[in-house]
Amino acid sequence: MATIRKRVRADGEISYQAIVRRQGYRDQRKTFDSENAAKDWAYDLERDIRDRRVDPRALGERRTVGHAIETYLEDPETQRKKSFKDIKRLCTWWKDRVGRVALGALTPTMIASQVDPLTCEGPTKNRYIGALGGCLTYISQTPHSWIQTNPCRLVKKYKKNPPRQRVLKPREWKKLLAYVDEQADKKEATYIEKQFPLFLRLAYDTGRRRGELLKLTWDCVDLDDNVLYLLDTKTGEDQEALIDDDMVERLEQHREAFCRPGCPYVFAGRKQDAPIGRFDELIRSAMRANFEPDMRDEMPVLHTLRHTAATEMGAAGATLHEIMEVTGHRSAATVLKYTKRSRESAKAAHAKRKGKT
Repeated sequence: MATIRKRVRADGEISYQAIVRRQGYRDQRKTFDSENAAKDWAYDLERDIRDRRVDPRALGERRTVGHAIETYLEDPETQRKKSFKDIKRLCTWWKDRVGRVALGALTPTMIASQVDPLTCEGPTKNRYIGALGGCLTYISQTPHSWIQTNPCRLVKKYKKNPPRQRVLKPREWKKLLAYVDEQADKKEATYIEKQFPLFLRLAYDTGRRRGELLKLTWDCVDLDDNVLYLLDTKTGEDQEALIDDDMVERLEQHREAFCRPGCPYVFAGRKQDAPIGRFDELIRSAMRANFEPDMRDEMPVLHTLRHTAATEMGAAGATLHEIMEVTGHRSAATVLKYTKRSRESAKAAHAKRKGKT
């Protein structure tokens, strides 16, 4: 539907601007001295478009998905978002694939066809769709109003994978440590491989997330008080992680061996002022070399160490609140599964039932 705007100039002269919007195309605007003339022009243009008397391409350049993504990423509100770096990465991925597609021609089927071939897990695919959906929602609202409906809302969400349940037994943890220490001691070990054993021990001892440890800086490490200060965690809060004397000694040795001038990160990457991006390949190779899939066909991953730490605390009698303080969980429901009865406590209960105690 056309919009008529009344304009009053500085000299008091009045004019009327007619605006006709066509989905996926530039707005058509024209100014008249009278309101009736503006309405007549808008009515005639809308009728001609509806009856296909005017080629839509003659109305101006079509707006594409690429234009929408550029506009979305340039907005200061978008740039102030905490996850802007990730949003930019995902939106750029979409721009490379469907950037030239007209907004009006983008369909749910087209979106799904781009995401389906990805080898990542369901929740990750949903994040790809969510990034594009956020962009399309933005340009569907005023002052843009480039599209009327967001096709991402009609794309079927991918199922979440079943929660990981595997934990490492003490002998499995010792076996894993022996393997990574052996690999790090080899003469041909890389700069990254030599730092991997400490990272693995720190993940197990603190029960913390990978991202929180990778971005840890030396000014957030208090070796005198045995505390790590974790800033901007997943929960949005600054938290603390306690470490024992053995870990303090290992961190001191690590600082002497790997701390570089100008690089504040504990796990320094190859670049001068950047941390190690990920240990993913080292983690996968270490797990494949030492473990087989369990009865649920589940292989250990780095997050398994977080599960193991919380489960061991639960088996030792720690309360929900105590486990949450150590691991940084925000939801008690998530931690509750770690306090389930261990096999030993189940055996004790079974023995009592049979009158063997």
